[in-house]
Amino acid sequence: ASGEFGVATDDRPVRIAALGDSTLTGPGLEHGHQIWIAEVARRLAHTGAVHVQSHAVGGSRIHDVRWRQVEAVVADPPDVAVLSIGSNDAIHGTLVRRAHRDLVALLEVLTTFVPEVLLFGIGDLSVIPRTPRSLRGVLSARSRQIDRVHARAAEEFPSVTRVPAGPLALKPFRERPDDPFANDLFHPNAAGHGVWAD
Repeated sequence: ASGEFGVATDDRPVRIAALGDSTLTGPGLEHGHQIWIAEVARRLAHTGAVHVQSHAVGGSRIHDVRWRQVEAVVADPPDVAVLSIGSNDAIHGTLVRRAHRDLVALLEVLTTFVPEVLLFGIGDLSVIPRTPRSLRGVLSARSRQIDRVHARAAEEFPSVTRVPAGPLALKPFRERPDDPFANDLFHPNAAGHGVWAD
């Protein structure tokens, strides 16, 4: 998703750093500019240039972002940091206490250096077509747990805005489950990223 969006002006571009997992790396997409954060940057660019620098790594959990992605952001702080994490914690059974502890520690560092942090919430992962039917109830419950971790952690930091991505995106993902997913039936395709951008 990294790149410059919009027309350069005399003003300094708005700088956005993206941190997280495959929700920000776009497996199955034809181009990185189809990733939802790039689409958001493109929509914002009518007011001037927007620069996105992605540090996201597929498969990352919250503690991975804390220890492997934050350092680059601290070294060159942006205007806004966008965090999209937690899905892998839900899927792989990270303890809720640990997820909360790691997220609070991550936000403490980010909010010290970055004026605004956007925390992208977790949706109901049981809508993923590749999820075995027998595990959908468990994964739905785990998704809610990690999303509540997001909500509690965000409340502790005035400069953190939580986007309730789950409720906002659930209807199109649930109503037409094959349409918003890539060929792996796990990651969103361009249409799915468009829903997130909306």
